[in-house]
Amino acid sequence: TALALLAEMVRATVDPNTISYTAAITACKEAAEWRTALALLATMVQVDVQPDTTSYNVTISSCQEAFVWRTALALLTAMGRTIVEPDTISYSAAISASGNAAEWQTALALLAVMGQATVDPNAFSYTAAISACMSWWTTLALLATMDQVAVQPKTISYNSAISACGKASAWQAALTLLAAIGRAALDPDTISYSAAISACEGAAEWQAALALLAAMVRIIVEPNTITYNSAISAC
Repeated sequence: TALALLAEMVRATVDPNTISYTAAITACKEAAEWRTALALLATMVQVDVQPDTTSYNVTISSCQEAFVWRTALALLTAMGRTIVEPDTISYSAAISASGNAAEWQTALALLAVMGQATVDPNAFSYTAAISACMSWWTTLALLATMDQVAVQPKTISYNSAISACGKASAWQAALTLLAAIGRAALDPDTISYSAAISACEGAAEWQAALALLAAMVRIIVEPNTITYNSAISAC
């Protein structure tokens, strides 16, 4: 394993470098071992091996996937105290970590900080913030901001916004967003339609829900159990 090889390097008096440690941290992330990834990053500092942006980013992503958002934010802050500059990936992973913990205010604050730090948010940054939001109005505002700054939304960006509309039973907004996916030259997927049908379900708009289900069949988008359950519940 990566950790065993790293230990072997030390026993053989071969000094691991930044690439060695970062590869081991990446292996820990893939194995969902966020604590070990964090320990390796700390070890790098202790043995005077300079972590680079990738070292931090992989560790932050590991924390994000483990839903330890405070640790992810602490790492982002720690980067600012070193010569290592956070980049778009650093902030995006921290925003996603905040979203995973339903810390939507923190997610939006981080998105704002990116602009102040002259780090350009990308589609993943905005999508992570959209996914974090509790308010469907805020998700629409973020999508509008993406358009203003010429960041092309992905299908998942729209899906997250549609889901937020669904939670608020804002079915008309959900249908507008579903139509916007096509206008953006993107392909709506099963999640897009399922989220829109769920929005119709919450508003008891059964006719709209069934129309969406029929549309899925026409454009060969495969409904899943969630899709059918929402349509049935709408009736």
